[in-house]
Amino acid sequence: MVTGVYEKIGEAARSGETFVFCRITKTKGSTPRSTGAVMAVKSDGSLIGSIGGGRPEYECSMKARKMMEPDFGGAGVTGGTKEIMHFDLYPSGSSDKDISDGNNVESAEKIFEGNSVENAGKISDSVAGNGSEKISDGNSVENAGGISDGIAGDNSWDIPDNTAADVVKPDENELICGGSMDVELILVAGKCDEIRNMILELTRQHGKKKVYIFGGGHVARALVPILAKVEFAPVVYESREEFAGKELFPDAEEVICSGFDNISREVKLTSGDYAAIMTRGHSDDYKVLKQILSTDVEYIGLMGSRTKRKILFEKLEDDGFSYEDIDRIHNPIGLDIGSETPEEIAISIAAELIAIRAGVSIKNRQAPDAEKGDGAFSSGEDYPEEESWGSIAALFARKAGKKI
Repeated sequence: MVTGVYEKIGEAARSGETFVFCRITKTKGSTPRSTGAVMAVKSDGSLIGSIGGGRPEYECSMKARKMMEPDFGGAGVTGGTKEIMHFDLYPSGSSDKDISDGNNVESAEKIFEGNSVENAGKISDSVAGNGSEKISDGNSVENAGGISDGIAGDNSWDIPDNTAADVVKPDENELICGGSMDVELILVAGKCDEIRNMILELTRQHGKKKVYIFGGGHVARALVPILAKVEFAPVVYESREEFAGKELFPDAEEVICSGFDNISREVKLTSGDYAAIMTRGHSDDYKVLKQILSTDVEYIGLMGSRTKRKILFEKLEDDGFSYEDIDRIHNPIGLDIGSETPEEIAISIAAELIAIRAGVSIKNRQAPDAEKGDGAFSSGEDYPEEESWGSIAALFARKAGKKI
């Protein structure tokens, strides 16, 4: 089942649908979504994803629908047409000091590795009134609006803007964040194979990250639906048949019932994957840890107490694992928000994974407090900025009297 935003957009591109692909290419100050957020507007007006709601999303949706009209630009519905919209979200009376001046501006990273595109997403010319940039002109392309060269070995991107960037300022009582953002809209229509291939490559690179959950107990059952809702792909791996039924994890991408002695027979772990270890006991935890540490997965989380940590880490050291290897393990797992129930612990784990995925630094992780027994957290755990892990996690932290 196709569930994620990127997967749904990729499916639309693959099936030949007509839609407009919208992506935030630059932000300054506070904005409803950050650079790189995407949305697709389909021919029936329905949306896939979001660029933050409010006036920007509405205006982009209206512009997209016009782009799909047969007489737009006087040339019929032609795939590859590009529009750029600039949104001033500052309070009335204040000014957006030239979004293209480079101060506190977050520009879109280049989508595709291995090319020579620099500062993809920069559209200073368009903001200044010149909206006629091309999406590629050979090598060393700059200010490409986020679509780089190198797709199918071709540097022939040529997507003209119909107009200069539309500048939209908010009316009173509308969304006023204290920032500004630029949104690129690209029409995907007809064959336009190169554009569709670009969209498919983008969805491949930015699809949902897999989270392998080793153990199918109470926390795993609470964690899977939360991860699925926030664009992860949870995979449950459990050795006991009675805890590995698909009906127990309807939101999981996959449920695997197999022993922990050789997990590579069942799964291929890659550098972008996350692993959360919460089996029924120390012995199985250790079996999984040894194997996971031999891979280059991005995240390794271990649920358990200081006692478990001491026992397992000493065994790992005895087995030849270095300090650098062992330091990859996040224990206690999750952010310290004072959670106790399986559902609260699941929220704390999901919050940490969201922070890791977003590149938010979680500083000064400390060992679990011995007084907390087999709990998941340390009283000495440091906290990221509140906005990095969301209001639900913050609510639990406040409820438990945690300083955030």
